[in-house]
Amino acid sequence: MFAGSALKRQQPLYPGLYHNVKRIITNNTNYIANVIALKRWYQDVRSLFFGPDPLGLALYEGALEKIEMVLAERIKRLGELAERMPESIEIYRRVMKDRAPRNQVEMRREFFKYWEDIEKFLTDNGNTTGNPDLREEFLGHINSMLHEAGKDYLRLVQGLGDHGRKKGTEWLQGIVDEMNSGVLGLIPSFYPKGA
Repeated sequence: MFAGSALKRQQPLYPGLYHNVKRIITNNTNYIANVIALKRWYQDVRSLFFGPDPLGLALYEGALEKIEMVLAERIKRLGELAERMPESIEIYRRVMKDRAPRNQVEMRREFFKYWEDIEKFLTDNGNTTGNPDLREEFLGHINSMLHEAGKDYLRLVQGLGDHGRKKGTEWLQGIVDEMNSGVLGLIPSFYPKGA
């Protein structure tokens, strides 16, 4: 009846198996790294536009509080994933049998083993400022534009120009890259020697 259709055969579901654990960890780490870069943006750039009045200050503090909540929640969820790795190893070995690549098992083991170091790195570097030269150059550009744009945030961002956008992107992407490489560098099997 459905001959030639693109229907796929139903694959069995194995909760806790995590076929591609490296991708899951990498994506979650990248998300956290981007939240840290967003936090830095709010601290160094967006904060300039909230004004000294109590309402402006409350809005700024509320925004930072929400960013901190997201950051804490994502780190907590990544930790919960790390805690499930011993069980995942057993499920992976049972399901994959002799087809279980050693590096997949090793990644799970190391993620669990080094979770405390990973969590410490993420929390200790949650206020990283990134490359000081790029940051200083970009913030100098922002400050010079403040005189032209005033306290109009959207006008300032839209008026950054190619050079300003490039420097801002390099600075924030540097924070993301620094966080990603720091976390993934703590899991030796992610970057095997000689690879």
